[in-house]
Amino acid sequence: MVTGIRHVTTVPQQALFLMNSPLVIDLARRLVAMPDFVDSADDAARLNFLYERIYQRPPDAEETALDWNL
Repeated sequence: MVTGIRHVTTVPQQALFLMNSPLVIDLARRLVAMPDFVDSADDAARLNFLYERIYQRPPDAEETALDWNL
């Protein structure tokens, strides 16, 4: 049967495969090696840098308030 839409089928294995792929690991290493990240004064500046580079926007108040030291 042909359908005009594709259903969302994300399963945990897909996310784990992507997160553990050599491509993503290499991109993450390159991102945190950038001078703007390395030279950041504090965690807030690094967080802002990462959000700007990854999401193309600054983090909102809720994202900034998250406790990343779990």
